[in-house]
Amino acid sequence: MNDNVESIIKCNDICNRYGLDTISVGATVAWAIECYENGILNKEETGGLELTWGNAKAIVDMTQSIADQSGLGKILALGSAAAAAKLGKGAEYLQTVQGIELPMHDARLAPGYARTYQIDPTPGRHVKGGTWQGQAGRPNRYDFSINIGPTDVTMTGRMEILNASGICLFSGFLGVRDLAPKMLAAVTGWDVDDVFLKETGLRIFNMRHVFNLREGHKPSEVLMPRRLVGEPPQTEGPLTGVTIDHRTLAKNFFAAINWDAETGKPSRQSLEALGGMEDVIQNLYG
Repeated sequence: MNDNVESIIKCNDICNRYGLDTISVGATVAWAIECYENGILNKEETGGLELTWGNAKAIVDMTQSIADQSGLGKILALGSAAAAAKLGKGAEYLQTVQGIELPMHDARLAPGYARTYQIDPTPGRHVKGGTWQGQAGRPNRYDFSINIGPTDVTMTGRMEILNASGICLFSGFLGVRDLAPKMLAAVTGWDVDDVFLKETGLRIFNMRHVFNLREGHKPSEVLMPRRLVGEPPQTEGPLTGVTIDHRTLAKNFFAAINWDAETGKPSRQSLEALGGMEDVIQNLYG
């Protein structure tokens, strides 16, 4: 609720100068504001700042405090999830997945984000693939009984190609068809066709995922913020009555990519079909 443009520019400038992530800082300050508004944090704890919605000066001052790691800012510099754990309060207001603050892309407006935020090996990221691409922000039109798992997997693999090659996803807005495969072919000399793109993207995605499995992370244990998926749905505003069936989206994705829904383990057959995954198969199956 801060419409003071100069203060927003200042906060971004602070983050850029100190090497801080603007999404995490912004969401962490917002979490602190919601805690303050609901009596979880008091004025003494905020160092005298009136952390209220729309208070531009307080938002800038708290951002600087995070950068300087002074006062409450030293705790908020840990991120909102770690700050809630250290303070022992405020967890009910967290908007994080696996400790990662969510970006300004609401899954209730683009339901595909619910699956991407939950299942991607680096959760809570808005620049990872999924069916959110092309969704027009009209959540009530989506029928969750329709299985979009295969499309979700295809779009996820395509985004892995963009991210791994360093091509900005905004290139898709330029009206240049097949820009990524043409550039990849020019640089590598490879025959970059649809099969190459799909298999390479899914190899990357599976490798990232299996790394997490090896380290003990299971996607079935990832908890989603209830607000993010509309549980319960809002009773006023443009999101009135909207609930995202993120469980069905995840189930269909697991089935389409051939991962076990409980353990998250990719099937041996799917890894063999992708090719070049011998080390991953050895790690998973011996």
